[in-house]
Amino acid sequence: MLSFEDALAVEALAVRLDERPEGVRTGLCPGWRAPAVVDRARAERLYASIPADRWILPYDQGTDAELDLLRALPEDRDACLGVVDATTPGLEDLDTVLARIDAAAEVKDLEDMALAPSRGFADVADRPLVDADAQRRKLVLVETLARYCWGNEF
Repeated sequence: MLSFEDALAVEALAVRLDERPEGVRTGLCPGWRAPAVVDRARAERLYASIPADRWILPYDQGTDAELDLLRALPEDRDACLGVVDATTPGLEDLDTVLARIDAAAEVKDLEDMALAPSRGFADVADRPLVDADAQRRKLVLVETLARYCWGNEF
């Protein structure tokens, strides 16, 4: 098992930004679930050590730790909030998710955020976690939430 320092070194090499084409941005997901408690110093070190432009953060459970991951994010980095659980077919309550987004907007400017499912819909291409109809409903919900947050600017 890699130490935290070794894992940071590997990720930093994987997200090299010194030779990327103009206009290309990188995003990185540190995990599908927030830890029970966020070690703020460790999270800040993670964000500082890996030069990703956007961090795709778990944000579908409504825990304090999810908000703590966002709080630790440097001001110059964007966040993509994984607002719907991609592992369950049931839809999240719109008002509940909007309240979570409002809480995130108190921490970070809404213009520096995006929304997405909490993770991919499959770990392996031919073994989806939910069926295609549930995937579509989840994506429509993400789009609906985005339209509530940013209007019809697409």
